[in-house]
Amino acid sequence: MSNASLTSTARATRAAMVRFDTIDPAALDVGFATLRELGFDAVDLPLVWSKHEASAGRFDFDARERGARSIHGAIDAARRAGLAVRVRLGPRCVEGEPGFGVPRTVIDDPAVIARNARRGAVIEPISLTPTAAPSFASRVFIDRCAAWIRAATRAVGESGFDRIDSLTVGAGTFAPLRDPIDEDRHPDAGPVPAERAERAERADRIALAWYEALANAALESGAPEDKLRCSLIGPRTAAPAAHSIAARFPVDCALPFTSVGSEALWAEVSDAVATSAHGARFDVQCGSSPFARPLRNRDAAAVARVAIAAGASEIVLRYAWCGEGWVGSLLDPKGVAQRVAQRWRALFDECSAIAPTVHEGDATPVARPSGWLSPISRGWLAQFGLLDHHEVRGDQTLSELELECDVSRAVLARRSDGQLVLLSTTMTPATVRDPRQRWIPGGEHTMQPGAVAVFHRREDRAS
Repeated sequence: MSNASLTSTARATRAAMVRFDTIDPAALDVGFATLRELGFDAVDLPLVWSKHEASAGRFDFDARERGARSIHGAIDAARRAGLAVRVRLGPRCVEGEPGFGVPRTVIDDPAVIARNARRGAVIEPISLTPTAAPSFASRVFIDRCAAWIRAATRAVGESGFDRIDSLTVGAGTFAPLRDPIDEDRHPDAGPVPAERAERAERADRIALAWYEALANAALESGAPEDKLRCSLIGPRTAAPAAHSIAARFPVDCALPFTSVGSEALWAEVSDAVATSAHGARFDVQCGSSPFARPLRNRDAAAVARVAIAAGASEIVLRYAWCGEGWVGSLLDPKGVAQRVAQRWRALFDECSAIAPTVHEGDATPVARPSGWLSPISRGWLAQFGLLDHHEVRGDQTLSELELECDVSRAVLARRSDGQLVLLSTTMTPATVRDPRQRWIPGGEHTMQPGAVAVFHRREDRAS
């Protein structure tokens, strides 16, 4: 953990990812206004590569024939609704699309494909479709990705970079099942070392070179450096080259699913905040594509609650609004709120008083958890809690603040800038005691299952 100072801001900002290219442009004004009413501050707009490159090297951003492709129309509608705008360029930025958004003209090139130990293609399942995975070391793939980033950056810039808050390049935060980097035998990747630590270092070098090529392409095409972000492959603590990337840029990262438990989620957020010198934004998965593992909105909301309580300054609800073909969208295709959307309004109201922790200064890397299935993506394993990762015990977070609880491992606690945040992690009530009454009036507070409580430092105990 770094010795750098920790400061807090008013509350976590909330962004809704919107697949605007799947929605009738006529519905955007209604839908964005609805998202604003639900408590969202911003929209996150993926610009999908495969929607704009029909043939190699030829990009089409003209939306006159298919207006749903117009990034400028989506930006205009979001700003009319009073929402900030973030644009993510990928190249692999969305699930449910063939190639995760990489065009067939790229995937069909043998020079692009990652190779396994038998020199065959590395295959990853995408919506139940076996798909060849690109090699992040392939010079051809790097060049094609950089060409896309340059073209997409220039297209976004035509609207004016002052109209967006950020531009994100990278892999999309979600983690594919197969790992196309760690065991890649592509000729451009070089030999695979026998030692696990050396393989991890090799994977980091490959990933970092890919991210640097994307970032440089965006900067060369006019993207302001202070608005550029990198999207990691999976959670912050498991993604390849995560610390090197976070040392240069703000990062977007995935949060594990609720099945990993509140303590592991709390540790993931705490570590990411403390080890990301330029800030970390957290993506929470909302719903799923028809052929993917079902994800319930109440589970996504539980993950978001832990993230906010643990100090996240920004969360993004992935696929908050999609057209047909996505299970769990908060709005219907016409922009009308579904019943499930009220859960998020209630969550935002519940957490509105929680100040996030923002790390400032240098960051110290934490030990990266180890994996046990080499062909499986580390990021995918991390999302399901299948890596050897340390956890923060609730009892430890309480004892550090000289607090006590009558139920073991029932409550997690965080202090930031004169504020104490408590989060219940059990299905039974638990009473937190503050013997010195520095925070809790009367010296104790009973936490209901799953609840969050906020207290402020009591300068005068009689107050």
